[in-house]
Amino acid sequence: MSLRTKNLTVGEAKKVRAQDTSLSITREKHRLGAVYGMAAGISFAFGLWTWDAIQLSGSHAFFPWLKLFLGILLCGFVGGMAGWLVARKDSGLFSFAIWLVAAGVLSWITVGLPLQIIPAVTKSLVPELDRYLDYAIGTGFVTRYWLAMVWIGIFLSLTGLLQLTLVDSAVFSTSGFGRIAPFFVCIGLMATAGFVIDDLINVPFRKAIASVEVPIQFVLDHRGVDVDPALSRKNHAGSLRGVLDVVTQSRLLIISSYDDNFVLINVLVHFQDSWVNCTTVNAQSSYCAFAEPNP
Repeated sequence: MSLRTKNLTVGEAKKVRAQDTSLSITREKHRLGAVYGMAAGISFAFGLWTWDAIQLSGSHAFFPWLKLFLGILLCGFVGGMAGWLVARKDSGLFSFAIWLVAAGVLSWITVGLPLQIIPAVTKSLVPELDRYLDYAIGTGFVTRYWLAMVWIGIFLSLTGLLQLTLVDSAVFSTSGFGRIAPFFVCIGLMATAGFVIDDLINVPFRKAIASVEVPIQFVLDHRGVDVDPALSRKNHAGSLRGVLDVVTQSRLLIISSYDDNFVLINVLVHFQDSWVNCTTVNAQSSYCAFAEPNP
């Protein structure tokens, strides 16, 4: 018997134990609610940026894993806060409202991370990039935000509406698997959401970088060798005609600017001591020239 209950009557002791049990259950709901939200946010980040990071790392991109790393931190925090708040209120309507707000924040992260946060962090890590990067925030940003909001809102609303039921199931489960099984639902939903909206920004940027990487690698592989002109055209080797002297195995690529529709995207390439800007149109390398610093 605890010190708290040893001097109480049997009825009073039972009442205290019931209160302790209720408090323990409430605390566990709060804890698992936060874990549920973090799982939703982190799985969304994994679904959205893991494949992107893998592809970019194979294309010699600047800091290819940075979006995934920052995305996990930001989305995990937003999801964790939303899940914790919902667990404290224990209301279906409140849950829907909180997760809808979280959808708005995650939508901004989806668009703002590659277009605002990553450029700022990259410039701080490589100050020289500040002379060449021009990420304008125009109508394309707003349009993509609302497109992201629609898709994320759908998936996150489902995730939020299921939270109270799934967390209760985990709290009162008597088996280890029963305590973690409900979380597979939110992980599956949010990872799918991330995968679905990969096309929004990641794919155009990723394809633009890959379209410049292809002719660079082709030129390096066939330097000093007679090449079939048709094969050379297929790999857009002609886009590097004006900068062939500086093309080296050591290089890093990054998006330098883009239009609102992501049709015309410029890719900046750092070859040892030289900076080259390559223009791509519909993910096809068009031409490259030595980069001019921003005015």
